[in-house]
Amino acid sequence: QVIWDNYKFIFNFRLIWFGVGNSAFITVVGTLFSMAMTILCAYALTKNIPGRRAIRFIIVFTMYFSGGIIPYYLLINSLKLNNTLWVMIIPQGINIFYMLVISNFFSSIPISLEESAKIDGANDVTILWKIILPLSLPILATFSLYYAVDRWNEWWHGMLFIRSVEKQPLQLVLRQIIADAQFL
Repeated sequence: QVIWDNYKFIFNFRLIWFGVGNSAFITVVGTLFSMAMTILCAYALTKNIPGRRAIRFIIVFTMYFSGGIIPYYLLINSLKLNNTLWVMIIPQGINIFYMLVISNFFSSIPISLEESAKIDGANDVTILWKIILPLSLPILATFSLYYAVDRWNEWWHGMLFIRSVEKQPLQLVLRQIIADAQFL
């Protein structure tokens, strides 16, 4: 015999629909934002610009070392991102590891394709849009999926920075439901 009482309890909990909507917004907008930022940074790091190695080192350094939770919280406060959905999107805009993998893939594309496009009068934006991105669709689709899963499962920033229950992601709403059910 199937008992549907738990499903009735969940779907009658009005905040679940806010959580689903918030998580869907965070997933879609966050994935688009992260992919745009990752692609632009990865492509820039493939160019022969002065200080490229130093810039790459600084970026990789931030992957291993952070300023700590208190300075991070103070930064989020000073940017006025507290209690907004943007705190779930903007601060983790680029996953450094994903960006490095995509950058290495961009570097593996033959330089002759870019050189021939430049001879034809294309600028870097046109080369990125019409040559690099179409050749990179499989890796971009893969990392878009990774970013979407990361965004959907994100709860930590919501727990730290979002106080309004109507703005919390689904994971925090479900946590609250479990806490309420255990209390009952």
